[in-house]
Amino acid sequence: MQTTRPLTLLLRCSAGALLALALLAALGAMGVLGAGASPAQSTQSTQSATSPAPTVTEPEVYRSDYHLWLIFILVVFALLVALLLWLTLTRNRKRSRLDPRNLWTLSIVFSILCTMAVLAIWIVITFAPFPQGSGTPLLSQRDVDRYVVAQPAEPSGQPRIIIPTGVFIESIEFTSAFDPVVSGVIWQRYGPAVPADIARGFTLPDGSDIQSAEAYHLTEGDTQVIGWTFRATLRQQFIYNQYPFDRHYIWVRVNPADLTHNVELTPDFASYTTMRPETLPGVQPTLILENWDLRETFFSYHTHDYNTNLGIADSSRQTGYPELYFNIGMSRQIVSAFISYIVPPLVALVMLFGVLLLTTRRQDRREPAGWNSTNVLAYTAALFFVVIVSHVNLRQQVSANGILYLGWFYFVTYLAILLVSINAVVFILASQQRLIQLEDNIISKLLYWPVLTFTLLAITFIVFI
Repeated sequence: MQTTRPLTLLLRCSAGALLALALLAALGAMGVLGAGASPAQSTQSTQSATSPAPTVTEPEVYRSDYHLWLIFILVVFALLVALLLWLTLTRNRKRSRLDPRNLWTLSIVFSILCTMAVLAIWIVITFAPFPQGSGTPLLSQRDVDRYVVAQPAEPSGQPRIIIPTGVFIESIEFTSAFDPVVSGVIWQRYGPAVPADIARGFTLPDGSDIQSAEAYHLTEGDTQVIGWTFRATLRQQFIYNQYPFDRHYIWVRVNPADLTHNVELTPDFASYTTMRPETLPGVQPTLILENWDLRETFFSYHTHDYNTNLGIADSSRQTGYPELYFNIGMSRQIVSAFISYIVPPLVALVMLFGVLLLTTRRQDRREPAGWNSTNVLAYTAALFFVVIVSHVNLRQQVSANGILYLGWFYFVTYLAILLVSINAVVFILASQQRLIQLEDNIISKLLYWPVLTFTLLAITFIVFI
């Protein structure tokens, strides 16, 4: 293969561009370009300018932040590829021909580097700290006290009535991608400071098909303890664009049944042996959630502003009312998803490369393999049918809007099927085009895996950055 000045120039420019990319990514990681990121402590979503957000006491709960690791992977990848291009140019510096073996080495090693970068990103995402979510976590009574002190005085002048509330989850079942059905027990403690005219009970604003019944009613000194069993469908919006590396929170939003008084619910810490999120307080130890792993549970406060006072002139709920949430963090089990949905497109890509390797004009090679454009089109059509059936099964399994991360593998496979089919037709029809006919279509063969793996790397980086 004759060495051409444009090809050498292209390799040199690529090496320089990768070095520049590595430098920019490194500067961004150090914060020079404003791209740095750091774990953010929990903050209240609607704090006034004069009321700073309360600080969460230990154990700290941070937002998941793996962007620095992704930038580090990008820098290492760019440096290694630049080194690979430099070595390729160095080995051919004194030759008048580009050795095809060097080009195959470049193609294979570049594809391996792209694959390793994708795997590295997967590992970082899998082992990254669990994201905190919004709201103010409540991990101890000190958190509640600090939160209450930071709240502005109630405009209505009504005194706060505090009711300790506990939640225990016994089962969770997904009836659809956005409808977890949750059942368990909710209890409340009514101390002597709670007026007798306060309505006993709770509401689940995010629930539908709610079933609840009083399970027990106890008296402990001057305190009443009332517990209810409940079952409710919680309609919640989950984002599945990172499937199967997605992580979600199921939240049980609990409000007091009394609407006319300034009643606030707080976690009943005394009823739990521990409140460390990773120990899953408030969850049945034997709870099994198919295809999911429970990661943490904790209470939190979210403030909400309503555009109505519900007809109550001195309502305390219209502005900045703190609502109690019980959060259940979960991450998807990725092994089963990969086995079911990543194998079909990968096998199809390998088989397409086999078709591409058989591309030749030599009759002594074509006839034993049965290679011709018609057979290639029939073969790729069969692969397309197999892949699209698997893709449809994936969409039916997740039933989510938008494009899933794993779905991009299918779109890349569709593109590969289309390009291999076009390549077979053009190779037969454009018999006089030297670029296409060069050494039995070697350019397409050399670019196949590098283009596919780099495309998947770029998609992976964009989805998770």
